[in-house]
Amino acid sequence: MSNDKFLRVLTVEVSRLSDDKDEHWRQFRELESLMQQVQEIQNAFFDHWRAWHFENGSAAKIKAFHAAWKEHLEAKRPKSERPKLDVHPLSSELGKRIYHFIVKTWPNVHTRVVALSMNRLKQLVMSSKSAHGNWPAWHSWLLFRQQIPMFTSPCPLPFSKENLAMFSPSERDGQHSLKCSLSRHPVAGKSMQKSVVYNLTIWDKGRRMASRRITLAKIVRGEFEFCGSQLFIKNGKLFAAIAYRQDKPSRSSGNGVAVVVASPNTPLRMRAGGRSWRIGGDGRVVATVRRQLMGQRWSRQQTYRVSASSARKGHGLHRALDKVTLLSNRWRDFVRTYNRNMAVEICKRAVATGCGVVFLSKRSDDSRWLSRAGKFDCRDKSGWDWYGLEKTLRDKAVEFGLEVETRESKRQPDSAEKVVTTNQVNSTVI
Repeated sequence: MSNDKFLRVLTVEVSRLSDDKDEHWRQFRELESLMQQVQEIQNAFFDHWRAWHFENGSAAKIKAFHAAWKEHLEAKRPKSERPKLDVHPLSSELGKRIYHFIVKTWPNVHTRVVALSMNRLKQLVMSSKSAHGNWPAWHSWLLFRQQIPMFTSPCPLPFSKENLAMFSPSERDGQHSLKCSLSRHPVAGKSMQKSVVYNLTIWDKGRRMASRRITLAKIVRGEFEFCGSQLFIKNGKLFAAIAYRQDKPSRSSGNGVAVVVASPNTPLRMRAGGRSWRIGGDGRVVATVRRQLMGQRWSRQQTYRVSASSARKGHGLHRALDKVTLLSNRWRDFVRTYNRNMAVEICKRAVATGCGVVFLSKRSDDSRWLSRAGKFDCRDKSGWDWYGLEKTLRDKAVEFGLEVETRESKRQPDSAEKVVTTNQVNSTVI
């Protein structure tokens, strides 16, 4: 990806597959079956990959290579005498063998879906690192030191420009739609199978969907470059994760530095342009939501344990934990939304005060407000997604033309009230 563009993903809900209700659910079940077949395809990929390496004695060659490499390091020989491994993790011969087996075994899956799924797995094989050590992960897989990837649930259906027939707004109701070729059906008297096209109508109605409609329209017009995307099912609904590339905004002309730290008394504190702000307000909503959700969770767990007449008792683990899982998801969604709002506020204030760099101090202790606000006692294990905050801030900073720098710190955040200039960023300890 070029440096002047960045990748974004827009997740949209597919409202219908057909105007006829029965046909809609028939196609929904068909897509669900295709996702299960993609799961089987990806598991079969690794089974055949491992079988091929066993037939060719790759494990013994890797062991010999590791021993030679260790001897090379101990002898401190020059780089020109480095040992070489005569094993390719995924040769073209092996790729063709796996592809033809998959196409023959799962004839209903569109060949483009098969190719995209295999490309993703090839990248996984080539780029994954071992859990321990610096060797590639496929070394550990073949030496039985690490578990080979295994997919235990239906996998998303990938699609790209090649199997995307149309991506345009519907003239009838103004909703955008996708037409994807995802499966194949045999045709009598012909060796070639016919591609099956699914009409996916995207839910983008209402005032809250205005920004979504704008983004989709720009993708249709070509202002945003459409990239490989996928369909998946979550909570009984069909969604499309649409990936696209857009131009990076011009770099902020400001030369100031905004300093952001996690405070023990408020969510975040920010210093920029000689002024200070409390990012995220006073944070009382965090304590309120945490007490509410944790109280409900403990109440439901205790009721299930002591009540002999509970309607949920004795009907399986999932039925017992469904309500608790919903409360956990609500806390996760609240944290994600709160982090996004704080990141946007930080970027807007940084631009308004003429800053080009946001300096984020990462504290390693657990005295920060967001980690402890509203906790009852030691039983409360609800934490805060600080990594998610940093990642969201970096993503939003790209949109505002800002840069983000981070540094670990254990000191109290009062020192963040110092006025930091561009020349002081690399030497200031927060």
